[in-house]
Amino acid sequence: MINKCDVGTPDKYLDKAIHCIHYSFTENENENENENKNKPYAFNNHPEKYKSHCSCTITHHPLDKCPFNDKTNEYCKTIRHINPCIRRYFDNNLETWTGFVVDNISHKNKGVLVPPRRRHLCTTKLTGNRYRKNEKDNLKQNLIDSAFSHGILLGKTFNDHNDEGLESMKYSFADYADIIKGTDMIGGSNIDDFNKDLKQMFPENNSENIGKTTISREQWWEENKKHVWNAMLCGYQKGKKNNGEMDKNWCNVPTEDGTDQFLRWLIEWAMQAYNLDVRMILENILA
Repeated sequence: MINKCDVGTPDKYLDKAIHCIHYSFTENENENENENKNKPYAFNNHPEKYKSHCSCTITHHPLDKCPFNDKTNEYCKTIRHINPCIRRYFDNNLETWTGFVVDNISHKNKGVLVPPRRRHLCTTKLTGNRYRKNEKDNLKQNLIDSAFSHGILLGKTFNDHNDEGLESMKYSFADYADIIKGTDMIGGSNIDDFNKDLKQMFPENNSENIGKTTISREQWWEENKKHVWNAMLCGYQKGKKNNGEMDKNWCNVPTEDGTDQFLRWLIEWAMQAYNLDVRMILENILA
């Protein structure tokens, strides 16, 4: 009996020894082809509950919904603010634009001026941490916390000036996009380390990404930017002194992140200069 059943592998042993008439325990090898061809292979059949459990996916996130539209959304209250970011103060005027923090200021980016809003962008937790290849969740949480905290600062800064506040928040949102995508013009050792870590986390353009098995930094931003914007809205709403309702149009995810950073800053500077001229003209008329 032992010699007859000594077939070398467990599946072949089961097929010979059990004599099951409903299932085959081997995948129709030549010696058993006629015998097993009409029998289903036992190890291919999973229980229905097993199949359904394996196909489960996460289909929603609390920040999928705009916080202005969903009155029952308590998620805003759970986002952690970053104290140094919300305690800042800045003058949003032309005199405080500067180029001293710009990377490669002597050559490629010569003459570029950075808006005070960008210099005070909440990035300490985002770019001040080091990341391993598998820490995308940590990266996202730090980005959400940073965007939320910057939203608080902008809400405190602009308060009732909603149009100016919205524009500033859109520009800051786009600056976060540049940081994630590696196209930000701000320099520094933290940024260098951050870009080095994200190059390992998203190796789309180097030898580690054989077969294009990982997404790019740009793709990751596209997948997560709605959550970043809604986190900023949470923060802005928290930072405002008054409790008035915000315009529902704020819920639309901005498209400024598709515009080159230098061009955005140039437009931002031009709008401030225009508004300053208008104010000066009005003051002279009313004097």
